[in-house]
Amino acid sequence: MNTTTAMGKANSMGEDRYLKLEDVQIRFGVSRTTLWRWREDRGLRVTEIGGIKRIKETDLHDFLDRHLQGKPGAN
Repeated sequence: MNTTTAMGKANSMGEDRYLKLEDVQIRFGVSRTTLWRWREDRGLRVTEIGGIKRIKETDLHDFLDRHLQGKPGAN
């Protein structure tokens, strides 16, 4: 059985999931433009794997933690 956070952050083997941009858009009800704004203005990390852009779930979790808790660099 996998040990995960509420966001499904990582499993017990330390693996991480890479989310499609569309999945993140749907999860948060935002446009692709908003995701790019979060990337450029607020530091959301977007990873490119074989020419395909993905957001690592732990990076999304860290981004949300920074912005929901008002940590420095949260803008």
